[in-house]
Amino acid sequence: MNFTRVAFAAELLCFGVVAATSIHAQEDLPYLEDLLDAGAAFIEEASGGEYTLDRELFSDEPVTNFFAELDSYLDLPTLDELATLLPAAEATLENLEGVEALRPYLDWFHQRVDYVTIAERAVRAFPDRPEPPPEVKRMPTPPPPKSNRDRYVGSRRIWEESLRRRPAPESSETLVPKLKPIFQEQGVPEQLVWLAEVESSFNPRARSPVGAAGLYQFMPKTAESLGLALRPRDERLIPEKSAEAAATYLKLLYKRFDTWPLTLAAYNAGQGRVSKLLRKHEAKTFDEISAYLPSETRMYVPKVFATIKLREGVDANSLPAPSKV
Repeated sequence: MNFTRVAFAAELLCFGVVAATSIHAQEDLPYLEDLLDAGAAFIEEASGGEYTLDRELFSDEPVTNFFAELDSYLDLPTLDELATLLPAAEATLENLEGVEALRPYLDWFHQRVDYVTIAERAVRAFPDRPEPPPEVKRMPTPPPPKSNRDRYVGSRRIWEESLRRRPAPESSETLVPKLKPIFQEQGVPEQLVWLAEVESSFNPRARSPVGAAGLYQFMPKTAESLGLALRPRDERLIPEKSAEAAATYLKLLYKRFDTWPLTLAAYNAGQGRVSKLLRKHEAKTFDEISAYLPSETRMYVPKVFATIKLREGVDANSLPAPSKV
């Protein structure tokens, strides 16, 4: 879920290190380990638990910088900037695969590379046409409307074609049969367990750079609001607990938005953001506000639909409303 910014977390880290330095000011040689511990504690306290920091991630500056850039571009409504990240995304993927300390982020990142790849294809398929030089005495050909790109990245067919050769995550073979009854108990269509593939590649220990964790990638505050404890054991990392929270959250969102596309958009972008766009544009459907949503969300919804179609053979639009709303 895309509720926060890595850049802000990194900025908080700077303040955290300053705070840590003051804590250890009376020591002759403060250890970096202590500084990072204090800095991370400062971040968590200052943000009310909304931000968490893994020191291993922030020890690799190129990866950190790339994640911050990716996060900011995914939040933009345009695709051009996101498309430029494909070479860096591929290089970062290699970095993650080669650095043991960054392994928890690999499965999270694999899913985000999909958005960069599809954005790059869309920009290539619908390039902006530059205006002719001033000396050319003719009217410039207008560029194709950006809505062509929006239709491309939002096409379920494009996502189905992109994902059709991708095998289901190995862990889903054992997890899906355990999690479907949990969704059923909550009255939520069991096919939506596959949201975990899009969020975490079905890795219960997957993490994002901004502090989301688990199969369904809950941020700390959201997790606590859904009854998940973060201490002494982080229940986001327990598959059954995470699934129960995800089903509960989907049920709450559906009660508010009344359609699965809007529910999934709110799961990704935040319910406040989706509600605001619906009011502003006097809209009632996902398609009516899609162009104004972050790039990630515009692609997230059709990607979830395509994943459910691939794994379950059903159109998610045909899924019934939760039976226990």
